[in-house]
Amino acid sequence: MEDADKPPQNFDPDFASPVEGAELPAIIISSDKVGFHADLKVLASRSSFCQDLSEIPMPEVEEGQKPRVLPFPSASSPAIKFVLQAVAYNLAHPPQTSSPAGEPASEQLSKTALYEALPDMPQGIKLLQEILHFTDAYELNDFTIPVIYEAMKKAHHYSPAIMFTMTAITDQGNLSHWATRILSEGGKGAIDPWSNAMLETNASERLPELYALFDRWDTAFANFKKASSGAPIDGKNAFSKECITRQCACVAEFDGNWAAFTSSFRDKMYKYALASPMLMKRAKVMEFCMKSVACESCAKRLAPSISSAWNRSVTRQAWSLNPGKANSQSSHVRRRYRIVYAV
Repeated sequence: MEDADKPPQNFDPDFASPVEGAELPAIIISSDKVGFHADLKVLASRSSFCQDLSEIPMPEVEEGQKPRVLPFPSASSPAIKFVLQAVAYNLAHPPQTSSPAGEPASEQLSKTALYEALPDMPQGIKLLQEILHFTDAYELNDFTIPVIYEAMKKAHHYSPAIMFTMTAITDQGNLSHWATRILSEGGKGAIDPWSNAMLETNASERLPELYALFDRWDTAFANFKKASSGAPIDGKNAFSKECITRQCACVAEFDGNWAAFTSSFRDKMYKYALASPMLMKRAKVMEFCMKSVACESCAKRLAPSISSAWNRSVTRQAWSLNPGKANSQSSHVRRRYRIVYAV
């Protein structure tokens, strides 16, 4: 027997025992020589490649009831483990094709339970590449890609640029949401080389859309800064008589220097607006001012001026991926993508 056909000495703890009731018991071996017990019949129900594999006659397996040994040299143990868990999750929780309006509380609770049951997504571009390559090469995309995307969201350790890239190449999630998140991370500078290469190779139409977004946002934000710094607060450029008389916290902190106070506040507001342009509604601006300014009276004077400057200079189109379109969800049929490997 060839070494490649021998069971490994080490098994992943979660896949160390043969699958109970398996119709086609198999042992999958990763590139780092870790074994995973599986039921090839289950994989065959999700993959035509695995279906063909299961139909290859193996008398020594059938007669001795020995598991098939299947080496997968292109994927490490963390990648294979995640894919097997993703297939199991998909079997246990088939995707729902519709979401009725007015769902009862029990349905919302079940969504929370589904979210919590998602497998843990490994961290790092290299492992993500292995997972994508494995699912694509062995035709498991339709059943694992939705799980991969949701698990990446749950993990919170992939950047908005990577999440945008995953959305663009797999048709999961909302492109406009992740594009806006890229803005909050710094725009063009937040697109890592891997995401840029993947988009150029698999969704090249998305890069011009992103760059156009960055240009619109830079122009609009510059206009906002100009508008907010040039207009006096409720017609004045000074602390109110009331605040001066009682020496409010802002008057005391800035020694009565209104220009220094408003400059300091605007720096905070600009950072907030950059990070959360979707939260620059009047009520949210007021909430931010109340939290950021030590004096309630000063905060209430600042908020309307900032909201007015924002509304005059920034529209939703400035931070939306595709202005004028109903939504920015990718609408094309899911494509086969080609993995670009990070150096």
